[in-house]
Amino acid sequence: MKKFFTLLMQELKIIYRNHFVWFTLFLLAAMVIVVWLLPSEIEHKNSNFFYDATQSKMLESRLVSAGFPQENIVGSIEEIEEIIKDDRSNVGIMLEIIDGEAKFTVVYNGKLLPQEEKMIIAGLQRMYDEITGSEIVPVFEMETIRPEFKPLTISEISIPFVLTYETIVLGYLFVAVMVFLEKQEGSIRVYRVSPSGILNYILAKSILWMVLSVIYSALLVILTYGFNVNWAQLLLLLGISSLFMTLFGLFVSTFFNSISEWLFVAIGILILFSFPQISYLSPSFSPRWITLIPTYPIIFTVKDIIFDIGREGAFLKTMGILSIYTVVAFVLAYIAVNRKLMREGR
Repeated sequence: MKKFFTLLMQELKIIYRNHFVWFTLFLLAAMVIVVWLLPSEIEHKNSNFFYDATQSKMLESRLVSAGFPQENIVGSIEEIEEIIKDDRSNVGIMLEIIDGEAKFTVVYNGKLLPQEEKMIIAGLQRMYDEITGSEIVPVFEMETIRPEFKPLTISEISIPFVLTYETIVLGYLFVAVMVFLEKQEGSIRVYRVSPSGILNYILAKSILWMVLSVIYSALLVILTYGFNVNWAQLLLLLGISSLFMTLFGLFVSTFFNSISEWLFVAIGILILFSFPQISYLSPSFSPRWITLIPTYPIIFTVKDIIFDIGREGAFLKTMGILSIYTVVAFVLAYIAVNRKLMREGR
């Protein structure tokens, strides 16, 4: 235990001497400012525009009575074409009666997906049936299986993925930088012949960055969201996430001789690990390969904890998955340090 704490103090000195603490504080301040500056909500404009060419203006009357924005009801097909030309996201719809039959014309700029075309056709059919009374309009009853909670702001929505990736990046990147500093200074040779051992070398680095990442995460949550979270679950989850990524970062760094060699591979891995952000922001896009990326369960479980969504068993399941990842990362790091890193000091 004494050997471990001796190495831990040495790691702290390296961090302090190379200004890692100041850089981390700067990064924390930058992230907090970014979250603060995010808008509370994004204004969603209605991109559908209607022109009712019927004499009775039955479509226009139906839209107005339903509270449809008046500015989205135009007076000619030419107006629709001009609007669609200016913005590709807009869709124009014209209703006219020809030989006693209703005809809808949909105007768009670009290409609609097949499912979008089907949704538009089904929606217009339903709307026309309601207007003409040719079909009984069904009654819908909404039921939620979870307690309702207040809508989240854009800044609140950003907290889980900012928190997840800031936490894992610290240990993953900085442990590698420390390895390259040790190579440059010749410290690896000292570690090889010292009685501390490889196990203490790995533990000192990984536990130090795990603790620093947890402190960083706690400060980020307090400054951007507040104190009302399940701290035990949140810090435990982020702690083991940081431990896994630090061990993985140590493993990867042993195969390179300098930061310049390592950098592009490290960034590529981070980009891969950032793909679950897409599923977080657009839950309908969750292909199987993305769900296998370690950060996928982390980001969704962090969201559950912070906003108290409480999916049953999600926390324990994620902790179990991360525990397996962490054990594998530790074994890989131990083998790489023992067979490659320490031999470089010979």
